[in-house]
Amino acid sequence: MKKEKIWWILIPCIFSFVTTIVLGTLLLLPVFRYSNQLNQFKFEWVGDGYAVAEYYGESTSISIPSKYNGKKVVEIANRAFSDKEKFASVKSITLPTGLVRIGDYAFCGLVGIESVSIPASCKTIGDCAFYDCESLKNVQFGAVSSVENIGVGAFSLTMLQTEFFESEDHYLIVDGIALFSSASSGDVVLPKEIKVLSHDAGSLLGKSGIDSISVETGSELASISDRAFSGCDVRLVDFSGAKQLKNIGSSCFADCSGLETAVFADGLETVGGKTFYGCNALEFLSFGKSQIEFSEQIFDNFRSVERLEISAWCYNLEAAFGAAKYFIGDNLSIYVTDGTVYDEFVGLFAGFAKKIELASGANISWSRITRFEKLASAIVPISVLNNCDSSALCATDEVIVFGTGKEGLNCSPNIETQKLTLIGISRIEKDAFSTQTLGFIDEVVVDCSSLEYVGENVFGRTNWFVNNNNESIRLGTEFGGEDGPVFVGNFCIAIKDVNSDGSVVVGEGVETICSKSLSGSNLSELILPSTLKCIKDSAFMAKIGTIAFRQNAGVILLEEIGSGALYFGFDSVIVQKLQDGEFVNTSDSLVLGNISYVGNNAFNKNSQYFTAMGDVATFGSTVLVSIAVSEGEHNLSFPDGTRVIASNCFDATDSDIWQIVVPNSVLMIGENNFGTGIRIASFGENLGVVEGTGLFEFNKNS
Repeated sequence: MKKEKIWWILIPCIFSFVTTIVLGTLLLLPVFRYSNQLNQFKFEWVGDGYAVAEYYGESTSISIPSKYNGKKVVEIANRAFSDKEKFASVKSITLPTGLVRIGDYAFCGLVGIESVSIPASCKTIGDCAFYDCESLKNVQFGAVSSVENIGVGAFSLTMLQTEFFESEDHYLIVDGIALFSSASSGDVVLPKEIKVLSHDAGSLLGKSGIDSISVETGSELASISDRAFSGCDVRLVDFSGAKQLKNIGSSCFADCSGLETAVFADGLETVGGKTFYGCNALEFLSFGKSQIEFSEQIFDNFRSVERLEISAWCYNLEAAFGAAKYFIGDNLSIYVTDGTVYDEFVGLFAGFAKKIELASGANISWSRITRFEKLASAIVPISVLNNCDSSALCATDEVIVFGTGKEGLNCSPNIETQKLTLIGISRIEKDAFSTQTLGFIDEVVVDCSSLEYVGENVFGRTNWFVNNNNESIRLGTEFGGEDGPVFVGNFCIAIKDVNSDGSVVVGEGVETICSKSLSGSNLSELILPSTLKCIKDSAFMAKIGTIAFRQNAGVILLEEIGSGALYFGFDSVIVQKLQDGEFVNTSDSLVLGNISYVGNNAFNKNSQYFTAMGDVATFGSTVLVSIAVSEGEHNLSFPDGTRVIASNCFDATDSDIWQIVVPNSVLMIGENNFGTGIRIASFGENLGVVEGTGLFEFNKNS
């Protein structure tokens, strides 16, 4: 009885123990298996994770672990599975997630594998990685593959290659990766769906007979593998349409001895070493607005390059050029596409560049650009000049300064060049080139499409202004003016009596006569164009005998007379009109029906022209300049049609005048008028400008 009780107690315990052992074994079995699996691999640390260096197992289905010692497996080392006899029975390979690199010959000779899936994380597939995997006919990269570089023969002697060569296809493209291509000639255009161009796809396009290589519109090309076009007989490479291109592999165009032009889009980030080694015919190279950090030498010779287009944001140019910096040609033209030029850039090119050109938005300081020693021409934004110092910019042939049409030139830069061209500038301020060293700037050209203002003496010390005769000094010969006015667009900046006959004609087309255009030399006659709209402050600083105003369709267009513009005085005024193609004198009165502004002291009322008028002196019958009031009169009414009451026109302080009536036609009243004796004043509703001091306070609508 006691024995039976013991068994009833022992049986449950034994069952429980056995169950625990079995369950524990089942639970630990994967761990044992995984540990045993890891022991079949040899791992090596490679800096950012582990590499599988060797495999000791005998499985026909190899699954490479994704981690070892808690760290990612990132690489399959060179020749890790390349023993053809040892791995002859292997039917499948599973690559780990997180894999970054597949080394050279990593799976070479695995004749039994038929398919392989490349993890999305993989960036590099080395030379001959799957070479001689003769049964391999299916490769997947996935839609979000990170592959950038596929080396020489990576998939050669596989079923993939065999079936492609037996087809009539021009490219083998798998998930956007171009693995193979057939030989081509003439102009090669890469299909837009290619995201990565392997070495084999590039090299198989053909070594001879290719004129150019470009991409289809909408190209998705992101990376070109190492040596893809090495040794290719191509003249032009145009990847300007490859907007997504980020990576150019090392030696990509090495030994392309006939390559003359290589153009890339703005997004490049990496250019591998020796990319342009042996490209001794290269004349034009453009990296667009790319911001590239060069890490290796990419040129071995730069003598033949005549134009380099490069962003100033490209870094480490010294590394890119290396020893080639001693072999830069003396006919180099540099176009800075973007960014601010710094000393590394200047130090590399200042001793060679014949031309430097900056795109809109690019910048270089005045001190840096003046360090370029051999410039024949320079094209720079106006901001460079507006930040100039005393040093001289020397460019033997031409300096072109450009703006957006809104900026003004507000400095006095020292420029030594034969020709100065200004484009897209709104204002040229006073004395802009008046400090110019004598003996330079023989020609000035101004694009006047956006020019709104030209100050006095802007080119005063240039050869163009000082020495040239009236035929070569004139800008815009359509303005005529055989007597020697100097034009900048529709601005007359100087009136020269080059014939010394006392008579000057300002040619048709001129709209503005600038300040101090006539200075120091009295004229017997000055003929103004029918297109004239504005005479600037102090425009005529010399006495004039007769001023002739030309009519435009029976109207004089003059709108503005600046302060002191005619203060030196004139004797008479005549009006000319167009008759049978020529302007002739008429008996018409001077009517300035468009005048709206007259500056302070624009006229000297003591000049002979006004003193001859008697009590009421007017200029053009619409601009009142002087009034003599008879004793005993108390009311002063300005003539209807008067548009401007000029400064210093009338002072009633010591007179009997105490009431003033200003008609509706008056638009402006100048300073120092009326005095303190006025008790009643009536002003027209169109009066808009009341200037200066000394005018009694009034309510415009009173």
